[in-house]
Amino acid sequence: LYVGGTGVARGYLDRPAATAAAFLPDPGLPGARVYRTGDLVRERGDGTLEFVGRVDDQVKIAGQRTEPGEAAAELAMLPGVRQATVIARHDRGDEPYLAAYVVADDDGEPAATRAERLAAVLAERLPAHLVPRAWVLLDTLPTTDNGKVDRSRLPAPAVTGAADRPRTAMEQLVHDSWCAELGVARLPVDVPFFAAGGHSLAAVRLANRLTDLLGLTVGTHRVLRSPGIRAMARDLATADGGSEVVDRAPATYPQELMWHRQRQAPDPPAVHMAVRVTLAGRLDVPALQRAVDGLVARHEALRTRLVERAGELVQEVLPARPGTLPVCDLAADEVEQWCVRTGREPFPEDTGPWLRARLARLDEDAWVLMLVVHHLCGDGWSMLQLLDELGRGYAAETGQGAAPAAPTARYVDHARRQRATAVPPDVLRYWRDQLAGAPRAVSFPADRPRPARPSGRGSEFTFDVPAELTDRLTGLAERCGTTLFPVLASGYALLVRELTGTRDVVLACPYAHRDHREDESVVGLFTSPLLMRPPLARAASFAELTAGTDRVFLDALRHQPAPLAEVYAALDPHWRVGMPPPVATTLFGWNPGMPEVRLPGLVAHVTDQGLGCARRDYATVVTPHEGGLRGVVEYSTDLFDRSTVAAWCDRFVAILVAAADEEPGQVAARTMVGS
Repeated sequence: LYVGGTGVARGYLDRPAATAAAFLPDPGLPGARVYRTGDLVRERGDGTLEFVGRVDDQVKIAGQRTEPGEAAAELAMLPGVRQATVIARHDRGDEPYLAAYVVADDDGEPAATRAERLAAVLAERLPAHLVPRAWVLLDTLPTTDNGKVDRSRLPAPAVTGAADRPRTAMEQLVHDSWCAELGVARLPVDVPFFAAGGHSLAAVRLANRLTDLLGLTVGTHRVLRSPGIRAMARDLATADGGSEVVDRAPATYPQELMWHRQRQAPDPPAVHMAVRVTLAGRLDVPALQRAVDGLVARHEALRTRLVERAGELVQEVLPARPGTLPVCDLAADEVEQWCVRTGREPFPEDTGPWLRARLARLDEDAWVLMLVVHHLCGDGWSMLQLLDELGRGYAAETGQGAAPAAPTARYVDHARRQRATAVPPDVLRYWRDQLAGAPRAVSFPADRPRPARPSGRGSEFTFDVPAELTDRLTGLAERCGTTLFPVLASGYALLVRELTGTRDVVLACPYAHRDHREDESVVGLFTSPLLMRPPLARAASFAELTAGTDRVFLDALRHQPAPLAEVYAALDPHWRVGMPPPVATTLFGWNPGMPEVRLPGLVAHVTDQGLGCARRDYATVVTPHEGGLRGVVEYSTDLFDRSTVAAWCDRFVAILVAAADEEPGQVAARTMVGS
């Protein structure tokens, strides 16, 4: 922020260097000066300026430009925190780190426990580089005469505690590795990595260091989730070499894109798929455990990790091993929080499996089963397959049916086949022509400015399309010689055009891509979006738009296989995996709905479990529901209020009503305005 005008002083008295740094020539008025305030601001859409922090506070941590004030502002809003400040310190090794100073309510909570809890809460709300690595709890913050925090009087965080020194050779090796990475001479053996001054980038380096020293894979998650050096040493000392690889294959194109998205996601659970299964009746828990073990044994993808080897992303299949099915007792009002927490729990990076099953007992005949699958290892089709096999496996384990058959193909074979098959030139030519000139960026009107660092937090909003309207839309589809999906996609494209102001919309529509019959029973990530560009500018009526969208959809199916990575590279030769796509898309999907899971002696009800994440700014999926349709919108709470999303859903339904009311041959002004 620079200030100009007649009120600007000539400079600082007898301080020429400071004057030269702060009082600069006004580029818009020769001979005048502007004052460099040192405040960092951003301009909002309504023209107001929003204060972000101080420019002179900026530091680079883990490769990210970091504003300590942003962490301080979030910390100050946490319950139990009366005052807080966060500063960058440079007294541990070569890299700066954030230190938090907190004045908290006196509720008897031990300081170490409080610091660990506050760090965990901030880790849910902020990117890793904004979570302070060191914590100091004070009775009051020291201040200057004018009431500002006196940084010079803030004490240096302690790096040692009263814990014992290392007692075993493994503890000493792990201790020395932690110290070498964190740039200190000594550390307590019972302090978590973050509390000791670690951060996510250091965790990666430490995991690599230990992997080289020990000759076994030490995943980053082991570092981040370890209670301390002693616990990690105990874990590594008992490692049984159980990560041996039984097969290798290149990653598929969808896996490669998802792997990079996972590493860029501000909220990692965004790549988790979770379902809640409510069970009523007498449950045989050991039989259910064996049925879950059967899923992991039959489907290699659930025990396949992705790793970089010699610069290439590869799949490594691990052996099947019996697991455990943890059971906890819950009250009814605790179920939702437990389900979200279970769904958000990180997966191990290196040991698997990448299917998590957890069971909660509400009473003797009431249960909740959570199933969570990492998206790198499955898709929506896979989840349906797993739920079906879970029911049949449970029936077999209780002596009431045959066990599910093994899948008819292997995901690693699909990966090898995909990588060995070149995309035909005419297919790439089609996609270049189809997407030429499509917008690279599309923005929905937000309720607040996009954060410099999105949190990844989101929510879901559900809306219904009545059965009577659905019947009329189905009739419209029949008159157009198509199905219901192109009708809905056309209406959604009109909504996106209306909201974003763009005359050109590209929809990303998830498609199963199981092109070989033998792949139908395979669990793995096959799904990838079909890119559809409805002919909004050329259609004079909704029926004409629907027919055009249907042609675009069928053409997209005919020009497969076309992995998105190959399409993006054809559109932009400079594009590389991990970069933003060269075409802006809005997700709109069709979901056939959850299956009926049959477990003998039990009544089961399956629902998708939201995890409070937003994979995109705004995405909609529609499912058949009680004769009509049910839509679920996943949206970023960084950007949108629930009331805004509700209004947009109402508008989408209104567009569909107008489409259904359109007479054959009529130009529908209500839906086609702006064509």
